[in-house]
Amino acid sequence: MSDDTGFDDLDDLMGMFFEEGREYIESLNISLMAMEESHDDTHAVNEAFRAAHSLKGMAGTMGFERTVKVTHELETVLDQLRANPSMITHDVITIMLSACDQLGVLLAELEQSNTETADTTAVVAALHAWTASEGSVVMDVPDSAPDAGASMSASGLAPGEHLYEVDIMISPRSGMPGVRMFGALAALESIGEVGEMHPERAVVEAAEHELRQLTLRLKTTSTAEAVEVQAMAREITEVHVTLVESGVDAAAAPAVGVQQVVKAAAAPSSEPTVTKARSVRVAADRLDDLMHGVEELLVRRARVQSLVSHLNQHDLAEAVDALDRAARDLQDLVMDVRMVSVNSVMRILPRMVRDLADELGKEVEITLTGRDTELDRTVVEVLSDPLMHLIRNSVDHGLEFPDVREAAGKPRTGHIEVSARTEGGAVLIQVQDDGKGFDPDRIRARSIERGLLTEEQAHAMDDDQILDMCFVAGFSTREEANRISGRGVGLDIVRASIRSLGGDVSAQSLPVGTLMTIRLPLTLAIRSVLNVRVADEVYCFHTDRVGLTLDLALHPAHEVLGETALSHMGSVVPLVDLGDMIGVSKQHESRYAVLIESASGIIGVKVDEVLGQQEVVTRALPSSVHTSHLLSSSAVLGNGDVAFLIDAELIGAQNSEGHGAHTIYG
Repeated sequence: MSDDTGFDDLDDLMGMFFEEGREYIESLNISLMAMEESHDDTHAVNEAFRAAHSLKGMAGTMGFERTVKVTHELETVLDQLRANPSMITHDVITIMLSACDQLGVLLAELEQSNTETADTTAVVAALHAWTASEGSVVMDVPDSAPDAGASMSASGLAPGEHLYEVDIMISPRSGMPGVRMFGALAALESIGEVGEMHPERAVVEAAEHELRQLTLRLKTTSTAEAVEVQAMAREITEVHVTLVESGVDAAAAPAVGVQQVVKAAAAPSSEPTVTKARSVRVAADRLDDLMHGVEELLVRRARVQSLVSHLNQHDLAEAVDALDRAARDLQDLVMDVRMVSVNSVMRILPRMVRDLADELGKEVEITLTGRDTELDRTVVEVLSDPLMHLIRNSVDHGLEFPDVREAAGKPRTGHIEVSARTEGGAVLIQVQDDGKGFDPDRIRARSIERGLLTEEQAHAMDDDQILDMCFVAGFSTREEANRISGRGVGLDIVRASIRSLGGDVSAQSLPVGTLMTIRLPLTLAIRSVLNVRVADEVYCFHTDRVGLTLDLALHPAHEVLGETALSHMGSVVPLVDLGDMIGVSKQHESRYAVLIESASGIIGVKVDEVLGQQEVVTRALPSSVHTSHLLSSSAVLGNGDVAFLIDAELIGAQNSEGHGAHTIYG
């Protein structure tokens, strides 16, 4: 490959194609769902057209013929829908979504083997058939993409319309200048009518590598500033917008030929102008390396603080304090960089719900709120599967068929709401539906039938407690398995995945429907913990699960129904000994109790000493380390010692099983 591509080798160019190709396919999916939801959403139609247009240009440059064929037919359908939105129906959206799926398959094939083998005949034929059958419909809107060289006269402009001359410059360092121009052209066509072009349209569509500048005439109702923003994209360095004529009275019109020049950034004349970066792509492994570096710094900081605390050196202490502040600032900055919005998971849910509803013959709508709520990247990556399983569960188990809902006095269309919000140091993600809800008696009977509970245990549990049986491995109320719900494997995996992140998931039956709540920490690697000592070992509890610490000399324990308990704020709190639970031998009784919150309620945990709160770097325990199942991970303390983090939820579970309590965990 020649040097003017700006890439060292073909792998760089292919990498950019795959990365941006995935973005375009995702944009198509989101825009198509928005089109179906609101037929007059012209922005969604234009965005879908731009994505298909740009992907076609990139695929054409790379020589991927099957991808070009699919995107060409998809682009043709979208062009007709831009002209006449009344054509948008459930059926045509289904056809186009199938095309998106096919493009995803092609992209995956290319990424694995650099070849396209998937059969695209059916989807291309379906798109073409729709175009042929609907193409005879008279369009009320003129074609937004006239042939290259078609002259556009300024005469006859409607009031509010403007004719602009637009000059677009591409960075000389761009690896795919033709594709970038193609994308800019598609963007402008989405807001107006493009006329004369130089070079001609055929040159742009061929995505020639040497293309560096494009000049065109654009008729639109948008302002010059809006035109500039629309055309500005990756690797475009300058956009010049010149007003040629406006469709208004002469007295009100601005002077013809007044030029509005918008430059991305000032630069010396010997260097290319570079657009101001709105975001920067960073490889995930580099972010991980950066995070590991910060974690190592925090460990060293804690070590230095521990050493300095034993010295009476004022100047040294001040220097360490300054180091601490700098390290905290760097930590906050890196954590901010790692934060991504939960929308990266939520935005795929409408398409999934649509497909499930079609497959099951149900009518379902979904509402998403709190999309901007942010979580650590690693948390979001693990969240996707559990959240999608909860959605599948709602569509399949929770929501009734339309006729059943109608007979019950409900709307035929079921509703699912997915919301996210920050609460303290955690994020709550909730899935609520207006379906039939849980049947506690059926869950109780099924648990007994499967041997998960005895009759005595089952009937001793209240309705809220019996719902937790849904998270036990192998539990299901469905008599027959299907593709969506599987064979009773699901909610137990959801809970296990969420707990692996230091969170939890719970179910609640509502007067109408069900509420599933996922609680997750904002971040995983650096956590605030309370250090405690048992015998000669140090253990930690996540501070978001710690309520109070009590001196048992001032708050003595009592025997209640044969079990040790504390009286706290008018309630009886079970008291367990951490040393006994993890198998640590002690010479004396523990003096302190830490009240922790678990899904089964507040539990008092006896420890020998409360050492204080600290921020630590956590690490998962390797499989070769055989420890108590209550130990979820490890942490490096300020003195260099390693402490173990205690899983509060498993303490609750073990206490329930060991003391006849009513909550059972999967």
